[in-house]
Order: sequence, then C-alpha cells, then structure tokens
Amino acid sequence: MAFDSLGRAIEKTRHIENGEPGMKGIKLISVYLGHLPAWLPIWLNSCALNSDVDFCLITDRPQEVPYIPTNVQVVAMNLLEIRERFSHAAGFPVELPKPYKICDFKPLFGNAFKDIILDADFWGHIDMDMFFGRLRHFLTDDRLENYVRLYAAGHLSLFRNDECGNYLYLLPNQRLDWRTVFTTPYSCHFDERHGIYQTVLESGLPFFEDFSSVADILPSSSRIRLTNVGQNAKHQAFIFDNGRVLQIFIRDGKVREREFIYLHFQKRSLPALPAHDWKDIRQWVFTAHGVYPELAPSWNKKSIAAANRPNLYHIYNFYKRKLRSDVKHWNHPRYSESQA
Repeated sequence: MAFDSLGRAIEKTRHIENGEPGMKGIKLISVYLGHLPAWLPIWLNSCALNSDVDFCLITDRPQEVPYIPTNVQVVAMNLLEIRERFSHAAGFPVELPKPYKICDFKPLFGNAFKDIILDADFWGHIDMDMFFGRLRHFLTDDRLENYVRLYAAGHLSLFRNDECGNYLYLLPNQRLDWRTVFTTPYSCHFDERHGIYQTVLESGLPFFEDFSSVADILPSSSRIRLTNVGQNAKHQAFIFDNGRVLQIFIRDGKVREREFIYLHFQKRSLPALPAHDWKDIRQWVFTAHGVYPELAPSWNKKSIAAANRPNLYHIYNFYKRKLRSDVKHWNHPRYSESQA
C-alpha cells in the first residue's frame, strides 16, 4: 500500500465522524500452533457466551478442537503458510523461525488475514491464556465509532477494519521500525508498548485504553493477584459468572465486586479440563490451583480466602522456567556480540 494512500486514510480518521447506526461487527483472531492448551474448553466457553462477537482460531491442530461454537471459526494453517501470508502482506520475505515470533506480526493481521475479517467493522488479535467477560459491555458502539484502535495489550487489541487501521504498522516509530521487526528472527514485542502502541501514540490518531478494566494476573505470585497492584485487595477471588469476569473482594467490611472485560492468566499451567463436561458450564472459580466449576454458596472472608489459596509449586516452576530463560538469554549469540 502506498504511503500517500495511507496518509489520506489517516487524515480522514483523525476526526472520526459517527458511522452508520447499529452494532459494529467484531472479529477476534488467535493464532496458536502446536498442541492446543489444556484450558481450551473454558476459552471456547467464554467465546460462545459472547454470541455478538465473532472469533477465529488459526491452528495447525484443528483436530484437537473438541467442539466449535457457532460464533467461532477454526482455520487450519501451518507456520509456512502463515509466513507466506505475512511476506505477501509486508511485500518482502519476513523472518518467522518459530511460532512465538508471530506476536511481532499481530499488527499485520488486518492485512494478512483480509479474507477472514472481510465482513467485520473491527478486527482484533487475542491470546489463548485468557477467558472473556462481556466484551460488548466494554466495547460499546460509541467507543467503536470514535476510535481507530481500542486496548493496547498484546493479549487483546482492536483495530478499525479500514485502510488506516489495517496499515498502522507502516507509520513512524522512534523505538521500533516495522521493517526491522519483520526481518529479524528475534522477538521484538512489536504488539506491545514499545511497538504498535508507541506507533499509534506518535501518530496522534484517536485510540482508547483502559488498563483498569483488564484482569491481568501477576505470574510471579503464588496467589491470584492483579498486575495493576492498586486494584488488589487483601481478601479477593476471581470468578466467571454467567458471562461476567468478576473480582470478589472485601472492603470496609462488605463483600464487593468489580467487573473486567477479560482475565489474562499468563505463564500459569492449568490442569486439563474435560471438554464436553465444560461445554455448557456458566460459572467457575479461577484459582492458583486450577479452575473449578462451582461458586461459593455465599461470599465472605472465609470463602474468598479458600478460593485464593497460595500455590507454592507454581512459584517453584515459575522461577525455574525464568532461570532457564535467563541463562538462555545471556548465552545467546546476539547478546554476547552486543557485549563484545
């Protein structure tokens, strides 16, 4: 796409006028290669309960999907096919040596997967280590009409499905250049803060962010704690209740609740969930030990504490993996060369 055409699209978008009335179509894309995760049933379950949003799971293991809700599309695609799509969209051969590198290409999804998002007003990229609350409760039509991008995390971001939203990665970025990102085999985290977020920030285009509405779980805690520390309570539990993601906590001696758009549980291993047993379950408790398909009869200090017992084995595994990753990083040729 020519830069002058993108420039015209951007100027048209800087002061967005309200579009046609009616609900805006949303399609969210997850790319996951390799064995699908053990918690796939709760991911699918939370997709199904968002019947007014469409989802697409791109995987090289479609046979492992236990059931497919009516609003979920499963597309079979391997790493080579994905690399070919990215190269075609970028206009040159890209580096994609392993699945984790796909994260750097998330801002390219609107261009690379045009056939998948054809009928959507907005497209987004999502991860698998999460489950969704009431998406439309937060992604209101008013917000969709007035912003070119909504939410900024790599685990969920939305882009307007037009020339501006689909080619935002072409814009200048003082920290990361998209050409460098697409041609290096190393992960640059282009889908995160120093990547496309910085690009949109520098562009001056209207974007919406509300980190306080995301239940991003701290991976280095033995309990379920939020990375946004100001929202944590001494006694708290996290539940899924008929489509809502809720934090149950005690403040001023009273049981209160806070609703989130989704819960993201990065770097946590969850026990396998029997798919068909979970297909129609609408309530569960998310704990440091796994997911349990039942809620407390009544929430109080005792039941909340029981739902958030520490898991010391998780901490052991977390820091073991971190140490292994750090050693690999320090021994990596790229780092060694930079220190020479």
